[in-house]
Amino acid sequence: MDKISESNPLKSLFQRLKIKDVMTYQYNFVYDDQDLSIAVGKFLNNPISHLIVLDRKDKLAGLLTPKYIYKAHSPKRIINDTVEISRDVMIDGDAFYDRNALNNYILRSIMKKDPFTLHQEDSLSEAISNMKRGNLSCIPIIDSQKKVLGLISSNDIVDFLSNVIK
Repeated sequence: MDKISESNPLKSLFQRLKIKDVMTYQYNFVYDDQDLSIAVGKFLNNPISHLIVLDRKDKLAGLLTPKYIYKAHSPKRIINDTVEISRDVMIDGDAFYDRNALNNYILRSIMKKDPFTLHQEDSLSEAISNMKRGNLSCIPIIDSQKKVLGLISSNDIVDFLSNVIK
C-alpha cells in the first residue's frame, strides 16, 4: 500500500481530531492490591478486553488483559460436566477458575506496569501511530497527575470511523 502523502486530507483530519473526541470515558478498573479473582470476575461479567489498574490514590498503576491472567494462571477445562459449582469456582465458557488458586497471585506482579499513556488533548493521529508502533489495542488516557480520564482502544477508533461513514 502506498504511503499517504503529507497533503492527504484524512491525515490532516486525524492530526486535528483530539483523543477526547473518540475515547471512552467509562472504564472498568481494579485496585492493584485486590485479589486476582476480582479482576477475573470483571472480565467474565463484562464485555471488556482491558482493565485499568489503579493504586489506592486512584492513579494509574497498570493495565490488565486476559492475556496477562492466562500467562499466570490459565483456566482448567471442564470435562464431562464434572465441576462442582460452588462459590470458589468461576465458570468461563467450557473452562473454570478456582478462586483460591487465582488469589495466590499478586495482581501487581501480573499487570502491565507503567503502560504507555496519552492525554485527551493529544491527536487521534498520535494515538493511532502509537497503537500501531507498540502493537497496542488500548491506551489509558490520563491527566497531569496520572489520574485516569478514560481510555482509547482500537474498537473506539473503528466505532468512530463507522459513525463517520454512515
